[in-house]
Amino acid sequence: MTRRDLLLVAAVLAVILAVLLARRRRSERADESAAEQARAATASGNSPAPLSNGGLTEETPPATATELLRRGLWRLSVEEAARLGATKAPHPWTDYLKLRDEVFASWAGKEIELDLNDTPFTDLPAILGTATGLVLRIGRATSDKKTHLLHGSFTAAEALRSIANVAYVRFTVGADGIASLAPLHERGETEPAFAEELMAWDRAVQRRDEEAPDPEDAAKLAALHERLQSPATQRVEIVRKSVRQALAELSELFDVDFAYPHIRSDRGPLWYEEVTFVSDGATLKEALKAVLTPHKYGFRVEPYGLELHLTDGTETEPEMAGREKDVQADRRAGISKMRETRVKLDGSPLAAEDIAVECARQAGIPVHLDPRLGASPARWKAVEADLPLGGVLDEVAAGTGGGWELRRAGWPKAGEYESDGWVLWFFAARP
Repeated sequence: MTRRDLLLVAAVLAVILAVLLARRRRSERADESAAEQARAATASGNSPAPLSNGGLTEETPPATATELLRRGLWRLSVEEAARLGATKAPHPWTDYLKLRDEVFASWAGKEIELDLNDTPFTDLPAILGTATGLVLRIGRATSDKKTHLLHGSFTAAEALRSIANVAYVRFTVGADGIASLAPLHERGETEPAFAEELMAWDRAVQRRDEEAPDPEDAAKLAALHERLQSPATQRVEIVRKSVRQALAELSELFDVDFAYPHIRSDRGPLWYEEVTFVSDGATLKEALKAVLTPHKYGFRVEPYGLELHLTDGTETEPEMAGREKDVQADRRAGISKMRETRVKLDGSPLAAEDIAVECARQAGIPVHLDPRLGASPARWKAVEADLPLGGVLDEVAAGTGGGWELRRAGWPKAGEYESDGWVLWFFAARP
């Protein structure tokens, strides 16, 4: 072969290579464009047109959660869901929940001064009605109850919830829009028929919210801990005062609130036994130990103030904190492992509850679904592919405005440490 022939062959090969490279670049640009359209469509609620099963097969190597979701699961627009017959009628709880929220808001908007102690529940409608102009109903099942010690300024809603919590009843709203105090675990006389089902989820939501970290609460706790260590600006002089009177003086001196949610007036020492404590420059913590410890009282630091409780010496506060730390570490490890579980979804369209049930089934754990979940209009389309369970549930939670939790089997009734096994809870936003 001559030199000229070799040059000709080399030129042909160069042209072929250039063509192949150009095709590869066009393919990569097309993939990037499709991916960008998918992201934009997901953000706007419109589904992208799938290309060759979303580019995913069972042989597709593992990718990041974001990549798999972007290519394997996307949200349908409301119009697409309606066209596919995936819409549902308004949830039957919708009107009642709206009414209940309005009534709660009206009670939350009233500031009142109270001085109650062993006040019969049957007197509350007149007392609170005079102070707020609002109507309260006391049913037959709660008419024999009495209030705990409640003194100070509150919103009417705060007062009723405090009274209800200590008396083991509920502050609720009847189907007619009138507030009432009803049995803790039973449907109230005027509540709607689905009240017991709603109560179960209200309790779960309440406990979840109580356990969720709040930046504002963290700041309040830090300020209270700092106040406990701060010395008084003047002499502490408590001489032969009842524990209750001593706490009132400390409250004013250190500008801190005390709560007594689990202590009733029949606990004699708080009201009747005398204490004496005189000191220059004592800290609030030192004063409280001197006043409370001899009478077997202790206190917890809560965002709303210092909460008094009876102590029995069986478990110290550091032991309680250590146990809670272990429980939370165990839960975080469980959630981390569960998030990496791979699930396969295939269907069009898929509602939130369908996805949650299938994810739980493939993960081998039970699932509790919020009855309001079906009220969400959000629908998804998926291709068959290995998807990360955590990423899928995050997407569904974002679409419904809700959230998912991994909890021990006994939650919320039992403590996290009291039962084995995990359960998936899926909470929905109110319809």
